[in-house]
Amino acid sequence: MCLTTKVFADNLFTSLPLVQKLRERGMYYPGTVRMNRLKGYSLSSEAELKQQERGSSDYKVEVNSGIVAVRWYDNRAVDLLSSQDWFPIKSKRWYMCIFFYTTNMMVVNAWLRHRTHAQVLKRKTLRLAELQSRLATQLVLPKAPVGRPRLIASSPRLSLVHHRTAAPREVCLDGQDHLPEWGKSRERCKAEGCPSLSYVK
Repeated sequence: MCLTTKVFADNLFTSLPLVQKLRERGMYYPGTVRMNRLKGYSLSSEAELKQQERGSSDYKVEVNSGIVAVRWYDNRAVDLLSSQDWFPIKSKRWYMCIFFYTTNMMVVNAWLRHRTHAQVLKRKTLRLAELQSRLATQLVLPKAPVGRPRLIASSPRLSLVHHRTAAPREVCLDGQDHLPEWGKSRERCKAEGCPSLSYVK
């Protein structure tokens, strides 16, 4: 089921049965919740979190439904209940948890929009893991410097054999002119399944 609708509410309305029922109907529900409504979720007490540094948190995930209960301590403990996609991460720096969770949520939302557009345009839909891999590759690869490239005095002559590039299509077409780097010795070609040797790194 494609969950695209999101309902946000405070602790006056939030309860575990409500979150479960909305998820069954295809709706996400993140919201604050009162402590006495978290039956079945064994979280660290407010006193235990208070002994740790500010920003400490604890969470539990219900495996079957994927519903997450989070207790976060700032000036006091705040409980949240969510059926939004969640991935586990623990860090002493509480703001990093928020950053990674927000980033992951943006990627999931982008994938949902991609899937909707792909269905309308009758194109192949990428899997979420494949989209995450492409995004990571585009962000990690270094950008080529803008401007006219320097001429290399003596470049080794290579046979004109075309191989499939290992870089994502988005990287090839980003307009950054990814120029090859020449090595002093030949190395195995980076293209998958290619047995040839190349001076290009």
